[in-house]
Amino acid sequence: MANKVNVKIDRFVDWYFSDSDDKQIFANNLIEELKAGEKVVTTVQGLLDMCCEIPNYITELDGIEEYEDKVYDPEEISLIP
Repeated sequence: MANKVNVKIDRFVDWYFSDSDDKQIFANNLIEELKAGEKVVTTVQGLLDMCCEIPNYITELDGIEEYEDKVYDPEEISLIP
Protein backbone atom coordinates (compact mmCIF):
# COMPACT_ATOMS: atom_id res chain seq x y z
CA MET A 1 0.00 0.00 0.00
CA ALA A 2 1.24 3.49 -0.83
CA ASN A 3 2.19 5.93 1.90
CA LYS A 4 -0.76 7.54 3.59
CA VAL A 5 -1.31 11.26 4.00
CA ASN A 6 -1.30 12.49 7.60
CA VAL A 7 -4.19 14.44 9.08
CA LYS A 8 -4.16 15.64 12.67
CA ILE A 9 -7.16 14.37 14.61
CA ASP A 10 -8.16 17.79 15.93
CA ARG A 11 -8.02 19.32 12.45
CA PHE A 12 -10.11 16.50 11.03
CA VAL A 13 -12.75 16.83 13.77
CA ASP A 14 -12.88 20.61 13.32
CA TRP A 15 -13.37 20.11 9.57
CA TYR A 16 -15.92 17.29 10.00
CA PHE A 17 -18.11 19.40 12.27
CA SER A 18 -17.45 22.76 10.60
CA ASP A 19 -21.01 22.95 9.28
CA SER A 20 -23.61 23.65 11.96
CA ASP A 21 -26.18 21.53 10.10
CA ASP A 22 -23.81 18.54 10.23
CA LYS A 23 -23.37 19.05 13.97
CA GLN A 24 -27.14 19.16 14.45
CA ILE A 25 -27.72 16.03 12.36
CA PHE A 26 -25.00 14.16 14.27
CA ALA A 27 -26.41 15.24 17.62
CA ASN A 28 -29.99 14.36 16.65
CA ASN A 29 -28.95 10.90 15.44
CA LEU A 30 -27.01 10.33 18.66
CA ILE A 31 -29.97 11.39 20.78
CA GLU A 32 -32.37 9.13 18.88
CA GLU A 33 -30.03 6.14 19.26
CA LEU A 34 -29.75 6.80 22.99
CA LYS A 35 -33.53 7.09 23.34
CA ALA A 36 -33.87 3.75 21.60
CA GLY A 37 -31.70 2.27 24.32
CA GLU A 38 -28.83 1.58 21.98
CA LYS A 39 -25.19 1.69 22.93
CA VAL A 40 -23.51 4.44 20.95
CA VAL A 41 -19.86 4.13 20.05
CA THR A 42 -18.28 6.76 17.87
CA THR A 43 -14.62 6.99 17.02
CA VAL A 44 -12.68 9.49 14.97
CA GLN A 45 -11.68 6.63 12.66
CA GLY A 46 -15.36 5.75 12.28
CA LEU A 47 -16.15 9.34 11.27
CA LEU A 48 -13.30 9.27 8.76
CA ASP A 49 -14.54 5.99 7.30
CA MET A 50 -17.97 7.55 6.65
CA CYS A 51 -16.48 10.37 4.56
CA CYS A 52 -16.52 10.34 0.78
CA GLU A 53 -13.42 12.44 0.37
CA ILE A 54 -10.98 14.44 2.45
CA PRO A 55 -9.75 17.83 1.19
CA ASN A 56 -6.05 18.50 1.00
CA TYR A 57 -6.29 21.69 3.05
CA ILE A 58 -6.70 19.70 6.27
CA THR A 59 -3.73 17.42 5.56
CA GLU A 60 -0.10 17.80 6.49
CA LEU A 61 0.55 18.41 2.76
CA ASP A 62 -1.41 21.68 2.85
CA GLY A 63 0.58 24.44 1.24
CA ILE A 64 2.33 22.20 -1.27
CA GLU A 65 1.22 23.69 -4.57
CA GLU A 66 0.96 20.42 -6.50
CA TYR A 67 -1.63 19.17 -3.97
CA GLU A 68 -3.69 22.38 -3.83
CA ASP A 69 -7.00 21.03 -5.19
CA LYS A 70 -6.43 17.37 -4.38
CA VAL A 71 -8.88 15.30 -2.38
CA TYR A 72 -8.23 11.94 -0.77
CA ASP A 73 -10.17 8.78 -0.18
CA PRO A 74 -10.44 8.02 3.55
CA GLU A 75 -8.31 4.91 2.98
CA GLU A 76 -5.45 7.21 1.93
CA ILE A 77 -5.53 9.06 5.28
CA SER A 78 -3.68 8.32 8.48
CA LEU A 79 -5.01 10.11 11.58
CA ILE A 80 -2.28 11.41 13.87
CA PRO A 81 -2.35 13.14 17.28
